[in-house]
This record gives sequence, C-alpha cells and structure tokens, in this order.
Amino acid sequence: MRYTQSQVRELLGLPLQTYRYWASSVPHLASRSGKAASFSTGDLLGLQLTKEVCVGLGISVGRIRTGLECMFSALDGSSWPTNDGCLLALSPERADFLGVDELAASGRLERATLIVPCVPVMDWLRARLLIGASFQADRQATLPLLVAVAPAGAAASNRPSSPRRRRA
Repeated sequence: MRYTQSQVRELLGLPLQTYRYWASSVPHLASRSGKAASFSTGDLLGLQLTKEVCVGLGISVGRIRTGLECMFSALDGSSWPTNDGCLLALSPERADFLGVDELAASGRLERATLIVPCVPVMDWLRARLLIGASFQADRQATLPLLVAVAPAGAAASNRPSSPRRRRA
C-alpha cells in the first residue's frame, strides 16, 4: 500500500515544516516530492523512527543525515515482518537493523550508536493504520528503551531516556 505525503504527515502527526526540513536533509525523502509522491510502509517506519530520535531525543537530522539515509535505504522495499523484533543501530554514519545477538557480535557498541527497538514503533504504526484518524495527531510511540553508546574513553550518558507520557 502507498500513502501520500499528506496522509503520512497526518498519520504521524508531523508538521509540514518539519517534513520539509527533513526532506531537505535526507535525499531519500527529497526523492519523494511532487504531487504524485508516494510512501511505502517502510517509509512510514523510517519516518516514525526518525521522529522518535529527532523529536523524542532532540537530535538534529543534520547530525545523523548519513545514518538516516542508510536507514531509509535499508527499509526501501523491505516488508515489516523482515524488521519485526529488530533493533535499529543508528550512528551518524550508518544504520543497521539487527537482532539482539547480531548487535552484540557486530561491534556496533564500540562507537557512538543509538539503539532503538523497532517493535514498539511498529506496534504503534499498526494500531494507527488500523484505527486511522481516531487517535490524536500529537501522540507518538513510547519507547521502553533508547540507549546511547559512546566509544571507549568518551564521556557519555548510558542512561535510558524517560518515556513520554501519553495524554488521556
């Protein structure tokens, strides 16, 4: 199934100016422009993951644009079941969808990396797609865990972020 830019922005509660800024920074999103622009479910997942990282954690799209481009490339044409149960390992220069065992063996934890579980984001998107517009547009997925890992010797906080509280 394909979605228009307007449908995607409404579904994710993404302001037009935010989407435009992201599209100016990430070539994959820039390629989805014009009146006939359409987005796949992989694009939906990528945009919601971007929202979790950029809006939820306050990380600038510009600082991780290469990693986001890698993420969208990995999601392009992939089905959700492929990524179900995976973790997104996102760094400024790359992105990988890995299982827990693969993550430990990948060496990705040796440098600055954000680890984002895909399951809560995918569950939230599935619920939004099934229920549609009855949700408030400002709600977003609550992640149980976001971990920032810094290279050895670098000062960084490894504490999980506190989940956002949903409005009743």
